Amino acid sequence: MKEVEEFESLEEEFRKEHEDVLQNEICDLRRAVEGSELQCQELQNKLESVTVELKKKSDFAEELQTMNGKDLVQEVAELRRSLHDAEGLGRDAKKEWAILRSQNLSLEESVVTLTASHNKMEAEVSSLRHQLSVEKSHNKQMQTDLQKELTVAFDENTKLTALLDGKVPKNLIDAVELERSAANLTKELTASREAEEALRGQLASLQVLPDQVQHLGKQAAEAQAVLHSVQDDIQHHRQKNADLMKLSEQKDSDIENLSRELQRVCDELAEARRSGEEERQLQPVIDSLTAEQDQQGRFATLNREKEELQEIIDVLRQEKQQLKAELEDTMELVAGAQGGFAQAEMLSLDQQSHEEEVRQLQQQIEQLQTSLQAAN
Repeated sequence: MKEVEEFESLEEEFRKEHEDVLQNEICDLRRAVEGSELQCQELQNKLESVTVELKKKSDFAEELQTMNGKDLVQEVAELRRSLHDAEGLGRDAKKEWAILRSQNLSLEESVVTLTASHNKMEAEVSSLRHQLSVEKSHNKQMQTDLQKELTVAFDENTKLTALLDGKVPKNLIDAVELERSAANLTKELTASREAEEALRGQLASLQVLPDQVQHLGKQAAEAQAVLHSVQDDIQHHRQKNADLMKLSEQKDSDIENLSRELQRVCDELAEARRSGEEERQLQPVIDSLTAEQDQQGRFATLNREKEELQEIIDVLRQEKQQLKAELEDTMELVAGAQGGFAQAEMLSLDQQSHEEEVRQLQQQIEQLQTSLQAAN
């Protein structure tokens, strides 16, 4: 019984493996069928495109048969005029590129100036912050010392008051000395109070310095943001100039190729004319039909080349329009960058006024230090 069950289980496993193999083969066949259908569709599309191309070529051959040599000469003249226009466009593009390069150099110089002024302003702001922190710590220390002196003076004054209100010493000299010391202590107390009031007024004036330093920091951040935007504009202009240079080089190459192609067409046209004249002079009337067929074949080749040249000229005209549009956009960006530089100059003027305020604050701090030293 166990052997039968094992045999059935083995048979079931073999059947499943066989089904899996068959399923994989069916999937492979389906993929192969789909691939063959795609290839058939591609071949059919290629056949249709080739049919359309043959029809176009046959129509073009019929059209060329109806044309004569005079029309072909006119077409060549038009191609030459188009070539001259393309060369003029290339020269204009080079001139505009030179102008943009000079503008970029001036922009880079302005950026260097702005960077130097920004770094200088940041250094001054940091020095002012350091001086402010030093002055704050010094004022706190002075206030603590004055508070201690006031406490000692109050204690001595209390003792003197108690002595004056209490028993008078028997020794008159001691009493006189006590009165003198009390008067001196009273004067010192009054002077210390006046010094404390003066220091409080100076501390109140110093409390305005953090707001001014914060305002200068904000202006420095704004100037840095303007500097970054100007640097981005310069980078964008450099990329534009590189693209324009590549386009100019490509146009020069296209113009050179077009000139060679036009010269070759003219040479072949002249050769075709000379061969036609020689055949008309040397051959009889019966052979003239064969010469005309050969000449029509040459005309067909020349017309095909003429059509290719016309397509190249159309592409160059489109690129010319695109190049003009890009140059206009670049000039607008340059104008915008110049406006940014005007704003940067205004910020520079504001920076000078802030530097004047910083110098005034430094003078006030020096005066405060001298007054504090005098109070000590």
